[in-house]
Amino acid sequence: MDSKDTFCIVPIGFLDTLDFSTVKDDSIDTVRRSLDGSQAVIFWEGDAPDGIDWTTYSEEEIRQIMKTDEWQDELIF
Repeated sequence: MDSKDTFCIVPIGFLDTLDFSTVKDDSIDTVRRSLDGSQAVIFWEGDAPDGIDWTTYSEEEIRQIMKTDEWQDELIF
């Protein structure tokens, strides 16, 4: 990750339409998912990918979100 990265939490269904060449994840299989599987985190540098209409976060902000019960598990983010 780079401090220039922008992060977004998206509904898991959005990943079916996402062009992964516009984000830093390789595929639907590599995104960080919420524990209930309903949301995912994507991130990019520069302009937001097409279709991003959700709140965006800095790396520091997304790290704080990842520490909540909705996201936290044994993986280290």
